[in-house]
Amino acid sequence: MNSLLKISAFKDISAFVLTQLAQESNIALEVKLDIKYVKNADEAHQDLIQRKSDIVLMSYDDTLSIALKHHFSEILALLPIHGGILDLCGHINIAGNQKNIGIDTDSGYARALRFYLKIKYSPKDYERLTWVKAGATNLRYEQLKAGSIDATLLNPPFSYLCSGDRDPGFQDFLGDYQGVVLNIHKTMLQDGKRKGLLSQFIEDYKKIIQKMESDSEETIKLLAQYYDIGPEDAVKIYTRLWQPNGLNTTFRFQDSALTATEKIFSQDTHISVPRDRHWILNYG
Repeated sequence: MNSLLKISAFKDISAFVLTQLAQESNIALEVKLDIKYVKNADEAHQDLIQRKSDIVLMSYDDTLSIALKHHFSEILALLPIHGGILDLCGHINIAGNQKNIGIDTDSGYARALRFYLKIKYSPKDYERLTWVKAGATNLRYEQLKAGSIDATLLNPPFSYLCSGDRDPGFQDFLGDYQGVVLNIHKTMLQDGKRKGLLSQFIEDYKKIIQKMESDSEETIKLLAQYYDIGPEDAVKIYTRLWQPNGLNTTFRFQDSALTATEKIFSQDTHISVPRDRHWILNYG
């Protein structure tokens, strides 16, 4: 009988990885994945706090928000998924009334985006920007295509599928940054069976990432099939995944990436981040 793990995630590149993971024969025999794609970070937060999901993939800034802003001590981040593979897509022209900026919620990547635009624009122009809560990555992508918003942060695949400009300054600004991490409710580690399923999932996740990196031809073919795109776009997405801030291949948290994200979090919330990082456990 299959054992079930419930996962909440954003429908970005994580969806492709999780789909490949679920299709692997060893996973099908050991762990059955029930994957839910959230509509925004608020839903992801509630899925973790209320234990609606066993695993929640969300940005490290959201982990900090739950642990330090909402004082929820039961969250644990176990594994880095990817760094700041984000692009500011679309076009901002304040004088031309192109100033509707799509974000998910006030937490997460929105903190980094606000910080960047405060540096890029004068205080007067920054105040003219309109912030539109447009949901998770895939939903913001659709709204950008439809013209409902003028610009937003996107990551692969959507950052390569959107037709608008990509602001080259944002990646330079972001630098080393911890993006999505794997989070659990720490009580999961107190249940021997659930802990065993989690360990199996993490080991199989590592194997699928290593397979994707080592077999570029097969992964590019799968990307093209999954997203119904041409091989040229699939190659661009694949190449982006293995940049230094792409998919994590060491499976250990890097202090430099954590610190950079924590700095933005603290500047935005005025909350100091403790040195001990009691919400992080390098697992396995």
